Amino acid sequence: MKKSIIIIIILLNSFNLFAQKLIPYRKGNLWGYSDVNKAIIIKPEYEYVTYFIENEPDLVLKNKRVGLMAVHGKIVIPIEYRFIEKNNNGYKASTETKEVYFDNNFNRINKPQAENVESPVDINYNYSKSDELLRESVRPTGYDDLNEFIVNKKYYFVAVKGGVYGVIDENNNVLIPFVYDYLHFVFNIHIKDNNGNNPIILTGKGKFVFDKDKKMFEGKLGLRSLFNSKIYLEPKYDLVHLPNTSQFIDNEQFVCVMKDGKERIWNIKTGIEYYED
Repeated sequence: MKKSIIIIIILLNSFNLFAQKLIPYRKGNLWGYSDVNKAIIIKPEYEYVTYFIENEPDLVLKNKRVGLMAVHGKIVIPIEYRFIEKNNNGYKASTETKEVYFDNNFNRINKPQAENVESPVDINYNYSKSDELLRESVRPTGYDDLNEFIVNKKYYFVAVKGGVYGVIDENNNVLIPFVYDYLHFVFNIHIKDNNGNNPIILTGKGKFVFDKDKKMFEGKLGLRSLFNSKIYLEPKYDLVHLPNTSQFIDNEQFVCVMKDGKERIWNIKTGIEYYED
């Protein structure tokens, strides 16, 4: 899988195709789709696939070009572009020399006017001088280290005390207990709480090492909610594509893991791994 590819459709959700959920399935170095019992539905012939979100199309890569596949397996945007991006107007597909636009029914259209889309959770909050003063006024004391982040204009802190990590709010309330060797804030638009989108925390068990003066974490990783104490994944997995919004989670907790140098999809609840070498 190529990290340079812009992945627009990346998270798992339930949908029906012949009353089945499609799971990305790797055979050798190529990817297709199987059902939850590993029966192949779409032949593995792609260098990269992503995840269907309900009835939205999926991004596939073949011969270093991307296209979109509908849930029934039909290619609805040809596999001939470098990037494909989704917005409210439809899709923008780009090559080295041109941009092509499609509506939500995959018909070619002229370039649409840009639309402003607001996120229900504000994490792109711009600092001002007064914000700096506020930050210092609410910054808790008594910790070895603090790294703040803002959600809905409120401050939260990844804190270190006695060599272990936790998360506190500006009132020094502990939201995530001090039991981890590593924590990192991740915003995931596909995980919801009662207030909209739910920020999550990447958790880790392991140790920090130095490689050419660069501090790196070595260990196992997991994911948990910031606000409701829900643990999505215990820190015992070699997760892929971190830390960003490409955590592959739905109600059945599928996750993409790396093992023996190759990626595979793992159903954490059942233990089924979707691959064959």
